[in-house]
Amino acid sequence: MTLKYSFYLLCICSLGVYAKVDISMFSHETQDMVKTLHETCIKEVGVDEEIVNKVIDGNLSEDDKLKCYMKCVMVEGGVMDEKGETNTEAFVELLPESLKEAHRESFTKCSAKADNDDLCEKAFEIVKCSKEEDEDNFFFF
Repeated sequence: MTLKYSFYLLCICSLGVYAKVDISMFSHETQDMVKTLHETCIKEVGVDEEIVNKVIDGNLSEDDKLKCYMKCVMVEGGVMDEKGETNTEAFVELLPESLKEAHRESFTKCSAKADNDDLCEKAFEIVKCSKEEDEDNFFFF
């Protein structure tokens, strides 16, 4: 699995886990990829890590740098390209078997609903929608 395809996990996000989803459910390779993506995008975007940690706890904020961090994670992870096209299967490939179907549905639905030319906004809309669609299984690293 390449670093690009491993990154979306970081996107929905980025450095932790929320609700019933636990980081230990993911492969060691995916966990390592998430850490690398997180560090890369924190550095690239300059978002306050405290804001990212709040998302991990389920609290989304309308912070521009946070939105661009989400975009960075998605693009670097290969689940969104530079034109804003999403790749559901690249995302689902990273997930434990028990989460694949639910997240395939919500990511597909939320990607279709997120119609924004600003990719930072689009990434945020996907994350926000994913949380609203399935709060019990929402995660953000």
